[in-house]
Amino acid sequence: MTFALLRTQGLVDRPRSGRPPKVTCELEQHLNRLVDQDPLQHGSIHSQWSCRELATVLAQQTGVHLGRESVRCALKKRI
Repeated sequence: MTFALLRTQGLVDRPRSGRPPKVTCELEQHLNRLVDQDPLQHGSIHSQWSCRELATVLAQQTGVHLGRESVRCALKKRI
């Protein structure tokens, strides 16, 4: 019905209700830069990142607390 009335303008997404996503574009970019760094530089005892460690360092640097699953999903987009 919307397309019939508004044509292509009816296809544009309208604002959605509910909580805005925690993982913004800026946060994804910060996470991508962080992944490219050595975890040992951030106090890790491991030479490879875990999603849990990434979430901890991200929270320390940005103040945004994500769970490991949210970090995993954001990194999955990177592939």
